[in-house]
Amino acid sequence: MNGTSFYKCLLRCLSLILVMMNSSCEETDVCDQMVSPRLNIVFKDVRGDALVLDTLYVYRDGNRSPEVMMHKSDSLHIALNADKNETRFEFRRKEDAPLGEILITAKNRERQYISIACGFKQFYKDVTYDQYQYKLGEIERVIGLQSEIVDESSPHLEIRWQD
Repeated sequence: MNGTSFYKCLLRCLSLILVMMNSSCEETDVCDQMVSPRLNIVFKDVRGDALVLDTLYVYRDGNRSPEVMMHKSDSLHIALNADKNETRFEFRRKEDAPLGEILITAKNRERQYISIACGFKQFYKDVTYDQYQYKLGEIERVIGLQSEIVDESSPHLEIRWQD
């Protein structure tokens, strides 16, 4: 075998290896979707009209740093715990002034396999919403709108605030 045919053979082998490597990647190697649905919360005033909050800090399960800091919004999407049946959110209009907590309990959780890249999707069933208030006069009441969290297409929870 002369030098030219050796390099041609080597080039063909390398080309074949590259083709095999590229064809082994599947579309599922990259997850391009939000897998588990987040809790969809809407804010209303006591009359039931949409309410835009100037600022809101949301803390999860006693964390010292806020999970969410939002400005000028009438709704919020936030993830629930995937590994526990309960998620506790503390709401604050000012960073140093706790208003109350809402305990979300999913008595049943189901998992559905999506793909290698995305893993499992979590569904929350038999969901209850319990309000624990520190400061009277801010959060009027909490209304559970859905007992299942399987998608984000419509609100799951409504929080009515005093004006």
